[in-house]
Amino acid sequence: MTAVAGTDRTFWQDGIGLFGAGTPLANDAGIEVLRGLRDYAAVQRALARAGYNGEKVVVFAPTDVQPIHLLSLVGVDQLRRAGMNVDLQEMELVAALRRRQNRGTSEEGGWNAFFGLIDRSAPSTNPYGNYWIRADGLAAWDGWPTSPRIEPRGPPGSMPPASTSSGGSAPNCRCSRGRMCPTSQWANIGNPPPIGKI
Repeated sequence: MTAVAGTDRTFWQDGIGLFGAGTPLANDAGIEVLRGLRDYAAVQRALARAGYNGEKVVVFAPTDVQPIHLLSLVGVDQLRRAGMNVDLQEMELVAALRRRQNRGTSEEGGWNAFFGLIDRSAPSTNPYGNYWIRADGLAAWDGWPTSPRIEPRGPPGSMPPASTSSGGSAPNCRCSRGRMCPTSQWANIGNPPPIGKI
């Protein structure tokens, strides 16, 4: 957060999940993964168990959008501390957006990861329109994650009821988010991931 928002915490809004703060399904399920101390040795062991053997991981970062560029540099540092062989490729945003469409291998101009920021726009307020959590393959967002276990039920664009008092959808989204946070799909979005499930 310091890299993106400075040291004055009044400008921060951290500790949020996949649904923006103040939206009907906002909750903090699974966020403890981000709040805890980093154990890089444990992450390295988990990566080794998943089959990662030092393969190159291509990460790109737009240089002309300062908050995302800084976020990318911090993220790459975390990946390297975890023992990943990161090839950071910096480029202008237009080139990064074009590059994100490439589903080829890294040798063919493909990629493995990029960093971004979540906003509170309408599509991000429910699981059916939130492209950050869609997992329906080629219909999903860049990286084309596929996971029947994570993919929300219901037609795209529909909104589940926000009631939590009678066991409505928010608790279900809470459980879904708890499953999403530790899954590899969100850790190795891109072409083809060099590691298996973590």
